[in-house]
Amino acid sequence: MDIEIKKLDENDRVGLRDILKNSFDTLSTLDTLELDCYIDGQQRPCQWFIARSGQGQVIGCINASTRSNEGYINSLSVREEFRGRGIGRILVQKACNFLKSHDCKSVFLYVRPSNNTAKNFYEKLGFDNCGLTKSQSLEDVLLLRKKI
Repeated sequence: MDIEIKKLDENDRVGLRDILKNSFDTLSTLDTLELDCYIDGQQRPCQWFIARSGQGQVIGCINASTRSNEGYINSLSVREEFRGRGIGRILVQKACNFLKSHDCKSVFLYVRPSNNTAKNFYEKLGFDNCGLTKSQSLEDVLLLRKKI
C-alpha cells in the first residue's frame, strides 16, 4: 500500500477534520470553525502530521507539542480500516523525531484506563506506564512516558 506521511498543509484540513470528528468523542460535536481552532490553537511549538493513502485520503493523524524539554502526543488516530498496517507506529516515530528536534528528552501521553488497545500499542513502542493521574477535565487517565 502506498502511504505518504507528511506535515499538515491546507489541502489536508478537511480530511483531518473528518478523522478527528470520527475518532474522538470530545470533538465529534464541534463545527468546522471550532475544529480549526482546535487544530490551530496551540500556543507552544506544535505539529500535526497526517498519513494519506495513494488516493489522497487522510487515513491517520498525530499531533505533538512541546513544553520546555518535554514532548507530548496530544492525539493519534488511524482510520479503523487501515489499522494493523504500521501506520500508527510510523506516525508516533514521526512525532518523536519532531519532539527530539525541539530538544525534548521524553514524550508523554494520556490514555483512558479502559483503552487497553491503545495502552498495549504504546507499551509495544517502548512507553512506560507511569500510573493514574487526572486529565484537564478531571477524568482518570493513564500517563505514559518514553525517553527519546
